[in-house]
Amino acid sequence: MRHRLAVYKEISLGRQGSVSGFVAVVNTDGVPIDVDVAARMTDALANCGPDSQHTWVAGAVALGHALLATHEDYPEVAQPYSIDGISWLTGDIRLDARAELVAELERAAQVSLKSAPDSDLLLHAYRAWGESCVDHLMGDFTFAIWNSSSQTLFCARDQLGLKPLYYALVGQVIAVSNSLNCIRSHPKVSNQLDDQAVVDFLTHGYKQGPERTTFADVKRLPPAHFLRWRDGRHQVIRYWDLRPQEAIHFGDARDYVESLRDLLYEAVRDRLRTRRASIFLSGGLDSTIVAAVARDAGTRHDSGFELRAYSIAYERMLRDDDRAYSAMMARHLGISIQYVEADNYALYDSNRMTCFGTPEPTMMSIPALWADLRQAAARHSRVVLVGDGPDVLLYYPFQPHLIRMLRSWRFLKAARDIRRYHVIHRQLPPLRLRRRLSGLAGRASDHTPMPDWIRAEFREQVEHVEPRRLMKAGTDAWKHSDRFEAVSDLLGPFWRCDFEAEAAESGESQLERRCPYFDLRVVNYLLAIPPIPWAIGKSILRELGSSLLPESIRARRKSLLPDDPTLLRIRSSGRAWTPGRDLAIGASRYVDVSRIPTQQVLSGQTYCGNSLYPFQFGFWLDAVAKPNPPPSFGRLMNNTDPSQSAPIPSLPVQGGKLVYSTPRLTVVGTIQALTLKNGGKGNDSPGQQQSKP
Repeated sequence: MRHRLAVYKEISLGRQGSVSGFVAVVNTDGVPIDVDVAARMTDALANCGPDSQHTWVAGAVALGHALLATHEDYPEVAQPYSIDGISWLTGDIRLDARAELVAELERAAQVSLKSAPDSDLLLHAYRAWGESCVDHLMGDFTFAIWNSSSQTLFCARDQLGLKPLYYALVGQVIAVSNSLNCIRSHPKVSNQLDDQAVVDFLTHGYKQGPERTTFADVKRLPPAHFLRWRDGRHQVIRYWDLRPQEAIHFGDARDYVESLRDLLYEAVRDRLRTRRASIFLSGGLDSTIVAAVARDAGTRHDSGFELRAYSIAYERMLRDDDRAYSAMMARHLGISIQYVEADNYALYDSNRMTCFGTPEPTMMSIPALWADLRQAAARHSRVVLVGDGPDVLLYYPFQPHLIRMLRSWRFLKAARDIRRYHVIHRQLPPLRLRRRLSGLAGRASDHTPMPDWIRAEFREQVEHVEPRRLMKAGTDAWKHSDRFEAVSDLLGPFWRCDFEAEAAESGESQLERRCPYFDLRVVNYLLAIPPIPWAIGKSILRELGSSLLPESIRARRKSLLPDDPTLLRIRSSGRAWTPGRDLAIGASRYVDVSRIPTQQVLSGQTYCGNSLYPFQFGFWLDAVAKPNPPPSFGRLMNNTDPSQSAPIPSLPVQGGKLVYSTPRLTVVGTIQALTLKNGGKGNDSPGQQQSKP
């Protein structure tokens, strides 16, 4: 059998989301793929994948990939590609627990895979276990595999949804990508907005439904699901649930801390694999611990490892202690830290409005500030570590716990837990029992009303979806667990949308954002240890920090900014702005301008709430246009005859085992040469690569 090969291009840079970028397109009626469309969709990925862009075309199927190289221990290979000429992979893949996966695969396939990149491990896993391969994977991944033997498109997204995946079924086409803009570049995908998603954003700041996007034609694949298309039918199937693990109990309190140290070290090490990295460092507990572990793990692996910190700081607008604490931590670790001065950024700066052009609208009122922070970090390294996670994984509201104890007549345990809370916090917990009991009796409501400035016709047409109701979806196994509230938040719409927005915005800066606390090994551990005392006040992190952090940082309590920076900017704005003049025309379809709070009204408030979402939605509408770049010439993998392909490389044998070597693809010509010679069709015969005209 011979590999089916290839077409390619060098690409104009368009705004993008996600790292690395990939796309898969299938004409479900069997009509051959339009080479220009395939090339254009790969073009739409080039900004997030500047190192190489490839498009593979075979009859009615096209796969595209744009690479952002981040690993140095296991260099990525060019995608799309295959190890057997049957199953072709394109994706954005970073795997955890490689040693365990390699051991499983070597037992199954008798092939040495220790030096194989993550994408190769995934293909071998698919070859060994088929669609069940996702049951063996941990990490941040999203991918598409075309199986030419069974004529099946198989796509999957990681368990927590740290990497996005979108798809569109329009007419006789199915398109899948980790970039929403890439899918929108297909000529059959319309710009029509999804009214329910828009109203969700205007009410809550993010979409509630697990499959909706802002565009009616484009759906998102929910976390922990795979999509299968075969024989003209597509299915979306859940492959994983976050289930309670057996409770962890140690006789010695130190064992809890040491176990977390070991798991966090593994999580950070799996996310480095590079000789330099950036970290977003605040002065709080979560990110400073990640910084300390990263510095230790990186230098232990490579004495030349360089970690640099980046942070946002206020000097004049308000008092911000984070700058002093983050500087203290940087000195403690012996690393440099760079600050982006937040005082210098205006609300809705007319010179930076393009920053609102993210794939979907976001809650950020000053996106330029965060864009500059990401770009600063990307100048040092394409990998940035973040400290997100403990706020939800160690979330343990004491009142619901106490209510559970009282309802089950466990009065003695309730008294003991109140005492332990008092020992940790040196104060009694804020019980608010009357309010909590009223809620349990059905007399209280978490209902968030739809804003009165949303037009009446949309109030009637769309469902008002409550985030708290969706948070509880898929959490039945945790219903009687002490960690029900934490799991409900983790699996709810806020974190899902946050992961997707961060992936898109980081991809624009050619930066890969990595979250050690959301490693599944760490997640399962923190949800399995006794929440009292370890979750209260993040006690387990404070104990871990005793050997990693300066004492003043370890003992520092979580603090908020003394005032809302957005409101401060509204109050100090040099010009008056009014909804009638400043609200984008497109937003007025959904918003009654006369009901939006004015600048004067907002200046007197202590919290903006959703009052600014109409402006952010309107600025997003102004900044986003359908990406439709003209085709450019370059390389393209192409073949119209599945039987015509290059021979599979043989694998040498050492010590009774096959030794892995990455198959190399051969470029067979430029788009220009192929299309001129074959009237727009691919050429399946080998040829010399031509220089670009």
